[in-house]
Amino acid sequence: MGVVVLFFSGIFLMNSHVLALVRGSVESTASSRVLQDRAERLRGATWTQVTDATYHSGTLLQIPPDCTGPLRDLTETISVTAHLATPGTITPITVSRNSQATIATTSPGSTQLVDEPSVRVDLTASWVAKGGRPRMRQLSMIFGEGGISGKR
Repeated sequence: MGVVVLFFSGIFLMNSHVLALVRGSVESTASSRVLQDRAERLRGATWTQVTDATYHSGTLLQIPPDCTGPLRDLTETISVTAHLATPGTITPITVSRNSQATIATTSPGSTQLVDEPSVRVDLTASWVAKGGRPRMRQLSMIFGEGGISGKR
């Protein structure tokens, strides 16, 4: 009888561990989809839009992500920095959207960003996983003037 109880206890413990792994995988996949969706929308933007905080807060983040179901308290952040400029010389753009769809511009950026030859865009998704553990996933892209997006 003791062996049977020990056997079933092991199976239940293994089952709960596997379910936690599956839940983590679902959250990771959902966050990747959120970031890929934002990245695709940015790839379709013009150079002027990519380097404008108003575009990010007023257009890009206004559209809710399509796959936030398993992501509790999702916060998305878009940061645009001058890629080759000396650090600290050009103010970056930082815009975020929280789970209540409130969009905040932490840093409006510099008007000099549009004149830079390239910018780095960092997309970040942060959420609270099961058990209250904070999680984050990030995607970075470099846009060049006249590259994927046109100059103006």
